[in-house]
Amino acid sequence: MKCENNSNDGLRIDARSRTRWEDAITQENIDQIKKRIRIGSRVVWRVLVGNAENTVAQYPTELKKLKVIGKYRYVVTARDENTGLIYSMTWKELVMDERRRGKH
Repeated sequence: MKCENNSNDGLRIDARSRTRWEDAITQENIDQIKKRIRIGSRVVWRVLVGNAENTVAQYPTELKKLKVIGKYRYVVTARDENTGLIYSMTWKELVMDERRRGKH
């Protein structure tokens, strides 16, 4: 692995660590998503379905279109209009989910 030394303090940062740091979730990313998502807007979330205790390798999930019903300091809540179930997700999880789906 290629290492670079960008400072005089003797710390070495490899290329993989630098790209992880550049892709880190910042407060600016969270503020952007907070401004974009409003109460009443529709969001697509990956939610758990079925019984998670029976599966060993992976939790069964599916994409659902939900309506945002609450915004709080750290959490967003959304309701499934068909079933009435309420789901919650942190702002960081929303940013990570959007990055995973390629929407940032």
